[in-house]
Amino acid sequence: LHPADLAPLPDEGGAAPRDEELFLPRCLRLLQRLVAAAGPNAAVVLSSSWRLEPLWLADAERRLGEWDISLYGTTCRSHGGLSRCEEIVDWLRQHSGLVETFVVLDDMDLTRQLGSTCCTVVAGSSGLCDDDCERAASILNNFGAGCVDLAIASCEKWETDRASGRPWWKQEKKSSKDKKRKKDKHAKKAKKDSNDNAEKEDNDIPGKKEKKEKKEKKEK
Repeated sequence: LHPADLAPLPDEGGAAPRDEELFLPRCLRLLQRLVAAAGPNAAVVLSSSWRLEPLWLADAERRLGEWDISLYGTTCRSHGGLSRCEEIVDWLRQHSGLVETFVVLDDMDLTRQLGSTCCTVVAGSSGLCDDDCERAASILNNFGAGCVDLAIASCEKWETDRASGRPWWKQEKKSSKDKKRKKDKHAKKAKKDSNDNAEKEDNDIPGKKEKKEKKEKKEK
């Protein structure tokens, strides 16, 4: 809802900045439109640093309220104990029976951790824009049951890869090789099955099998 470099940082303490540029009207208008388009059951959950201090949170709620945007809640305040994606997944697990689909609006790219189907990466230099809003609406309208489970599974895999100590790009490279190997194996099997079926069809033609055997015998 504002340029990322203007957001309050955890070590600042005290009151949140009062600069009205922190919550840009054009961004709030887009968020308001997105919430309305998502339907009456849509809920806004705060996962940014604005939730970390009571004064910051109160200020964010006030500014959102001025645009008739209610804050349903926030992700946990782990104060660095968990990553952003882990905090989001923790919230999803606690509300698994209530959430059918969701979208993450963040200037932090969480697609590798949560998957691309539930993330809209907002430009940190400008804040929420029309394209972000359209993509987020598309996610909410087109991805239903299973979206939450996919995000949780994606985050769990990311946690496992991170715990293994292997760089994420090596994990992705290995995954890509495994997928290619599996694809080549299926293609090879499909080709063999196709050749076997063609040979079977040839053998079913009267006299063709005998001619083939005579030809092979002659070549020997």
